[in-house]
Amino acid sequence: MIHLILFSIILPIFILITIGMLFEQAFHPDMDTLSKLNFYILVPAIVFIKMIETELDASLLLVIGVFATIHFFTVFACSFFIFSFKRFREKRIVLSLGSSFSNSGNYGIPFTLFAFGDSFIDIIAVIMIMQNIIMFSFGIWLMERGRGTWKEVLKRFSKIPVIYAVIAGLFLRWFEIDLIPQVKDPLTYLADAVIAIALITLGAKLARSKVKEHLVHPLLSTVVRLIVSPLIAVPLVLLFDFSIQVNAMLIVTAGLPTAVNTYILAQQYKKNEDVASQSIFWSTLLSAISLTVLLVIFVDSTTLA
Repeated sequence: MIHLILFSIILPIFILITIGMLFEQAFHPDMDTLSKLNFYILVPAIVFIKMIETELDASLLLVIGVFATIHFFTVFACSFFIFSFKRFREKRIVLSLGSSFSNSGNYGIPFTLFAFGDSFIDIIAVIMIMQNIIMFSFGIWLMERGRGTWKEVLKRFSKIPVIYAVIAGLFLRWFEIDLIPQVKDPLTYLADAVIAIALITLGAKLARSKVKEHLVHPLLSTVVRLIVSPLIAVPLVLLFDFSIQVNAMLIVTAGLPTAVNTYILAQQYKKNEDVASQSIFWSTLLSAISLTVLLVIFVDSTTLA
């Protein structure tokens, strides 16, 4: 089973990430454009297409959102406590955010497709939406420490395109409306491009990360993100009436690496950017090992996509 996971799931992901790193070294692409391509076009397209094609009940997706919110704040509370010790206190906010926010977009969607299949895309999409909502409200509040207004937060919400993709997908499913091929086919082509473009973009971003000598802070954050977070998910899923397959998917994806948005926030507010970038680098690199272990423990080989 380990052989299957490494060569069918982990290796394809890291080949594309490596291509992105080489692409960055050779051509220094415009990262802002690549990020916007993913955030505003490709990811909303795949979320919308998978939502109108999924067989999962809309009520299940709502409960997934509740789970994702509870799980995030539980992980954050543990992280905040750990990083309250004197040695970490100065960087506590960034370390706690890095430990709590997972890369459910660039990394999570391709990983879910490889490991669990198309039918679970809407679940990771809901998790991604909840993380974005928390990131651009709670995360910004932590950085600004009360300087931002609720009107500004709502304005940021309005700029998250995945939310509109989910609403549109739920609307079409509820009223059983079929898209005409002239609309659905172009969106499907965009959805098919997500895996390659998202992982190449992630690789390019990782190539720009600065790896320094003092690794205690980012490595401890990585341990929380890759190990503590899925351990917290184990008892938490038992509080919900999910299927065994959904339980396994939620536990495994709870161990996804640190979200790139953590660095974006740190950079915007000039707070410990190097720690954030290192956390992303090391958590992504070491996730090849940790996610393999999680798949071996929680997923039967016959259920892999």
